[in-house]
Amino acid sequence: MQRLLPLTVVTALLSAAVAAHAQVTVPETLELRRLDAADAAASISECIGQSTTAVAERFIKEGTGWFSTPGSRQLSASTGSGVVISSRGQWACIRTSPMGFPIWPLETMADTVVPVNADPVAVRDWQRHLLERIAERGTARGLLVFPNGNAMQLDFTAQAGSALYVVYTRTFIKAGDVDESSAHAVLRDPSISGVKVSDDQDPKRPGHPGHLAIPFDRLQGKPQVKAP
Repeated sequence: MQRLLPLTVVTALLSAAVAAHAQVTVPETLELRRLDAADAAASISECIGQSTTAVAERFIKEGTGWFSTPGSRQLSASTGSGVVISSRGQWACIRTSPMGFPIWPLETMADTVVPVNADPVAVRDWQRHLLERIAERGTARGLLVFPNGNAMQLDFTAQAGSALYVVYTRTFIKAGDVDESSAHAVLRDPSISGVKVSDDQDPKRPGHPGHLAIPFDRLQGKPQVKAP
């Protein structure tokens, strides 16, 4: 059933082929687990589709300590249907689509692009369309149209078997030059007063990996984990 939002118009511009062949369900949140849990090796192996736990045990040993280097890592296997992402002694399993792209939960978008004063339900619908498209095709274009007609274009890209960072770029577009037909999800809201963007790709930072898929507020404080 289509939801009608007061003072808000949300247009999802998905092609008929993609809509007809959608094969993914975007989860709401990440399930974060501790790397030092007794069942961690077995659970990590199940996520990446490995029958033995040797690879998972090595991954755990290298990332259990608070000051492990590097602090955020991922693990996947060519035969698996999931990618393990980990940071600060915690990990999560990101399932992958039949095309191999990550099916990121909505939570991973929490701090990437935040339209200021927009209807939160509309924002979540917009984000869900983008994450579905990313999982299906590996790319997605979102458009935020401000009340004055200007827009912010967000282009997301993903790699098969990779899920640690959400990679995207932004482009400001003046009113009159906005092409909504090029976007997969468009958000219009007369209440939008701006947009906050975090950790997008920037030519001035060529080595920057993107936005960590685990929201920072889920990693606050030193977790109680054993030293490696």
